[in-house]
Amino acid sequence: GAVAAGVRRLEAVCGEVALEYVNERLAQWKSVQEALNNAQNPLDAVQALKAELASQAKVLEGLQREKAAGLQDQMVRMPNALVPSSACPTPVRWTTAWPRICALR
Repeated sequence: GAVAAGVRRLEAVCGEVALEYVNERLAQWKSVQEALNNAQNPLDAVQALKAELASQAKVLEGLQREKAAGLQDQMVRMPNALVPSSACPTPVRWTTAWPRICALR
């Protein structure tokens, strides 16, 4: 049936079902510890991994920006280069293609 607002329903397990439940949770905990190289404090290990991941993401983003800026500089320095396009089999001058490329961004 329904439970009144503000009232919580308790569910309990006992006997062999309780033992199975605890064993499953212990197995999960052991797997987590193994994945974290048996860290003494798994929560600290997870937080350190999250911080490292965020730091690496920032580094990657910076490298991607640098690479994009370098490519953009190269393209600007060669305005008369011919650029083949899959949409247009006839090569077009870079000065013609550049505004179209910028519009795609």
